[in-house]
Amino acid sequence: MAQVFVVHGDLTELACDAWLLPTDYRLGVVWYWRERPALQGVPWADVQLARPETWGEPGGLTTMPLTHVPPGAPTPWLTRVGAPSRAPADRLYGAVAAFVSQAAVAARAQGPKHGRERPLLGLPLVGTGFGGKSRWKGEVATGLLEILTHLAQREQVDLALVLKDARAYAAVQALRRGQPERWPELTDDERAAADRLGRLAAAGELVVFMGAGAGVGAGLPLWGGLLNELALEAGMPEEVIVRLGSLNVLDRARVVARRLEESGGPALGLRVAALLERAQYSLAHGLIASLPTREFITTNYDTCFEQACAAAESPVSALPLALPPPGGRWLLKLHGCIRAPESIVLTRDDYLRYAEDRAALQGVVQALLITRHLLFVGFSLDDDNFHRVADSVRRVFAKVTDGARPSFGAALLPQKGEFAEALWGAEIEWLSMGDKTRPGAADLRAAGRRVEIFLDHVACVAARSADHLLDATYDGALTAGERRIRAQLVPLMELLESDPTLNQGPVGEAVNQLLRRLGDPNAQRRLDGL
Repeated sequence: MAQVFVVHGDLTELACDAWLLPTDYRLGVVWYWRERPALQGVPWADVQLARPETWGEPGGLTTMPLTHVPPGAPTPWLTRVGAPSRAPADRLYGAVAAFVSQAAVAARAQGPKHGRERPLLGLPLVGTGFGGKSRWKGEVATGLLEILTHLAQREQVDLALVLKDARAYAAVQALRRGQPERWPELTDDERAAADRLGRLAAAGELVVFMGAGAGVGAGLPLWGGLLNELALEAGMPEEVIVRLGSLNVLDRARVVARRLEESGGPALGLRVAALLERAQYSLAHGLIASLPTREFITTNYDTCFEQACAAAESPVSALPLALPPPGGRWLLKLHGCIRAPESIVLTRDDYLRYAEDRAALQGVVQALLITRHLLFVGFSLDDDNFHRVADSVRRVFAKVTDGARPSFGAALLPQKGEFAEALWGAEIEWLSMGDKTRPGAADLRAAGRRVEIFLDHVACVAARSADHLLDATYDGALTAGERRIRAQLVPLMELLESDPTLNQGPVGEAVNQLLRRLGDPNAQRRLDGL
């Protein structure tokens, strides 16, 4: 089976195999796409000169790869989606089908990036920006979801519909909600768990704790892989690196750090930062950033998640490097950040000093373990610092609950450790996406993909915004009941526009805030005038 994912973010920054770059019938690319960092430096004049003769002709070429991108980066496919506003949507969907089929062939020939089980192709809500369908976004979204579902199954590739606009994201998720067939690879129990976690996220009760596994889809290494890369930089022979594997990871890190010190050059933190710089964030990062969650924790050093949140137009402040604004989102970086290389915690010495140097950070985690429900993603729960924090919470509970053990949340993992339940008992709900009948690397890739599918389901349930309701361009995505509600609200909007005095006072402010959340384009202006 194949999956259609929905992400609130920036298509040009998603780690995928290929993505659809919209053009008009003359192969023109509008300013919005040209200004994206991923396309900086593209010689657009040369692209125009190389335009195929049949481009724009009836029955001619409608999609082709753009070759002016850095090696290893996702490949943009120039795709003719621009058309007159009155042109039938079938022309738009035909261009999308051409992109998916041809990009899928190319991606399979090269092999999916970052060890993914199958290729991942990305695309925007085509035709609704400058492509002639800006007044019919709801109709395009409805039709596109169906054609993408069909294409994903036909070509056996995963597709990511990446939406920059919050209203488009709300509309598309509303179309998917309540349709379990959108996630055919999840079992009934897994869908029920995703429903429960999505509702917790919507209520502001869910905290996501990310480990290194969340970044695999962006080509980021796991901890062991990072140590191996550092050891190679230090000039250690491969046979020595293999023998190092017998040591505890903290001791391995210390040995590698000493060898790096002896070899000279940049400090350990700077070397780690250089290895973890990425231009794209993973699909998992994008799905988690799409959640209406305000609090996140990570042991990762990279900044991919911060990038994904910025792309979703909901930035996150990285603690303790920056303080969040009132009501803002924040990400607690327990082990440091590549933006401050000296803060990176990697060796046993760093861990021994951790409790003294970062007691305040541990206190934040303790409070969240007590007051929130945590979802661990890509985190194996074997970190010594986390064990120390969890044990302190456990002891507090034991004193006030006659020895009862707390419930910390759920762990979403490709594979559950053999002794995980023996170590944690009922404190953790284990959501293992692996198939015990298919051991080995192939199953690990399949299980990692099922983690993404699970997160996609959680994000859909959690998306409770109705930003699109009062935007007439999304009429085609509304139910009959939603149109009736909108019809009752339109006279209220007109009343507030006609008499400015009605906007004053707590009642006027409360009504305008509600209308703003429902997509009234003039509500914010009225609020600013109070």
